[in-house]
Amino acid sequence: MPPELAPEVDVVVLAPVPVTTADLGQLCIYRIRKGLMEMWLEYFHRVIVPLHEAVGISVSGPWRNTADGHEFVWIRSFSADQPVAGQENRFFTSPARAALGDVRERYVEDLAVRVLRPA
Repeated sequence: MPPELAPEVDVVVLAPVPVTTADLGQLCIYRIRKGLMEMWLEYFHRVIVPLHEAVGISVSGPWRNTADGHEFVWIRSFSADQPVAGQENRFFTSPARAALGDVRERYVEDLAVRVLRPA
């Protein structure tokens, strides 16, 4: 599905899960498809970040690589109170997220995720 046809979702946060100090993070490095960075940035801030926050996953960044205009980097931080797999499952299976379909397929050419722990 072309990005311009990406489904719109009204994000309504009635009772967000409080974000606590994280003991685990994910450094997400995305290579955004050519010509889609500006669209992706707007979509990320308007849709993706609120969906994460609604289930208690905090988002840091994002950043753009100054040497590579297609590289987008962000960090997801998970609550120390619950297993990461459960938090990710709650995010990906939420009705609002499920309604978006395959966001990565539309915008992301390649990705790498690195698990982070406090040093």
